[in-house]
Amino acid sequence: MFRPLSWISVRQTLRLLGLMASCILLVKHARWCMRALQWDLKFQWAQHQGNLTDVVQISERTAEDLQWWLVNCEWVKGRPLSLPQPDLTVVTDASLLGWGGHLGEVEIRGHWFPAESGLHINLLELRAIRLALKAFLPVVKGKVVQVFTDNTTAMWYCNNQGGVGSWTLCQEALRLWTWLEQQGRTLVVQHLAGSLNARADELSRKCLEDHEWCLHPEVAQGLFQQWGEPWLDLFASAENAQCQQFCTLEFPRGLSLGDDFRRKWSSGLLYAFPPIPLLPRVLKKIKSDRAQVILVAPDWARRVWYPELLKMSIGPSIRLPLREDLLSQQQGEGSPPEPVNSAPSCVEIER
Repeated sequence: MFRPLSWISVRQTLRLLGLMASCILLVKHARWCMRALQWDLKFQWAQHQGNLTDVVQISERTAEDLQWWLVNCEWVKGRPLSLPQPDLTVVTDASLLGWGGHLGEVEIRGHWFPAESGLHINLLELRAIRLALKAFLPVVKGKVVQVFTDNTTAMWYCNNQGGVGSWTLCQEALRLWTWLEQQGRTLVVQHLAGSLNARADELSRKCLEDHEWCLHPEVAQGLFQQWGEPWLDLFASAENAQCQQFCTLEFPRGLSLGDDFRRKWSSGLLYAFPPIPLLPRVLKKIKSDRAQVILVAPDWARRVWYPELLKMSIGPSIRLPLREDLLSQQQGEGSPPEPVNSAPSCVEIER
């Protein structure tokens, strides 16, 4: 009846969606198999300007979903009135550099690829659920799995089999549900307050330890004497903050102002020595917030972010002095991010 690239009227589309929505409480995958049609309508028809006689072109995915409604016998099976009791519980979390999760005493964590580290945290939290479940596949296959996450958006998109607010989040949720169906699993996602999710949070941020470095206080003060005293250290902890106030990627404590990417950077002079994998996102944030930042970064001319760093700089960078104690790490492990015969540079970024 419906072929890919065929056309139906907006009126027909809305009627179909209404019929599908009426089955949500009775059909297990009703939401899943109406998302593609919802997005075809959203992408092609402006609700406040269009007419019900306008037409919408059916995508290949929508044609497959409409065929499911016609030939799949699952819709006559009904669904339980209450949520099934979980057999296992998995707790997940994501940070800007990695993801983590645990099932009982078993822990798993991983790093994001460079292309993923710049994605929105809601998408990363949603992806972390899928990756954690895949990692625990031998244990959870064929089971009813309860997942706890501290991200309410990820929870909503999982439990509702996608949504129409964000195309990328909907795609990620459908990718998760497609995989769940292949593995014969049932998923229930619930919210867990961030303050109670410390274990998964720590797993997701362990990869930060290799990239977090602190400049020697004397060197930092020399920069501040030349360029001005910043009021906020954007990437620090209570142990290594160069300013009285600081932001942290860890759980806030002391005078911390919390996760630095969640606040505006547009007020006053700031200081930043970010983990190297976060530099592209830091530069983007500086540009969007029109911030003024004293930024410490390695002098790596071949990195993709380097031309943008030079373009945004007020003037020439300052080569930091070579000294054995120039860089330190809170854990006291790891190797500095530069060859032995060179040192990081520092630039001031203009608003």
